[in-house]
Amino acid sequence: VLGAETHFLSDGIRRSYEAKVSRPPQDGFSQEALLGRRKILQAACETLVNPRLREEYNQGLVEDENYTLAVELPWDK
Repeated sequence: VLGAETHFLSDGIRRSYEAKVSRPPQDGFSQEALLGRRKILQAACETLVNPRLREEYNQGLVEDENYTLAVELPWDK
């Protein structure tokens, strides 16, 4: 959801987060939806900059590879 590459370190992840947060969608979303978007982005950032949480996240992807559904969402619309 952040648009960060898998090799990004904490600084790159934070820059990706800031870039997404600084460009919220302009039309058609309630304040509640925009707040929810921001919370999702914040949780993603916190997970990926924390080494322990990032390892757990990465391990979960490996373990659930066949059951993980990835969908591209247009966060800018």
